[in-house]
Amino acid sequence: NPKQYKEPAAEEAESFIQLTDAPAAFGSSTGGSASGGVIGMLDKIRNDLKTSMNEETLEEKDSQEEYEQLMADSAATRATYVSARTEKEAALADGNADLTDAKSQKAETAGDISETSEAMMNLHATCDFLQSNYDARKSARNEEIEALDKAKAVLSGATVSLMQTKTFLSRK
Repeated sequence: NPKQYKEPAAEEAESFIQLTDAPAAFGSSTGGSASGGVIGMLDKIRNDLKTSMNEETLEEKDSQEEYEQLMADSAATRATYVSARTEKEAALADGNADLTDAKSQKAETAGDISETSEAMMNLHATCDFLQSNYDARKSARNEEIEALDKAKAVLSGATVSLMQTKTFLSRK
């Protein structure tokens, strides 16, 4: 806005004037003219900028290489972990399968043991019955043999009384 413009004070106007001597930080002018100091300063800035850009480019390349190496190492580590996890999952599956087989075998074995135990109890009961009734069965068998001998004698025409004597004498 032109209405608000104020002329700079005389002291401020002199501060914008180019001095012929360049500051020591930028080096001295090569041509000796007033414009040589500015061109020298611009050359110095340009060279510093190129140097700085070259350094930044090298640092970026180094950083990129480090990043790529880190990613390669991470990928290798991740592959190792995935492989180990896969192996462990396979081992777990095998272990679970073995456990299932063992449980089924245990159930079958328990069933076999139960059947065998029941058969043994039945056999033991049968043996106990046979032992407790042995004398009664022996006498019943002897009576049956005598009855068969008498029946045989009757069928062959012999008298019953002679047959009894004969069997009685033959058994002694």
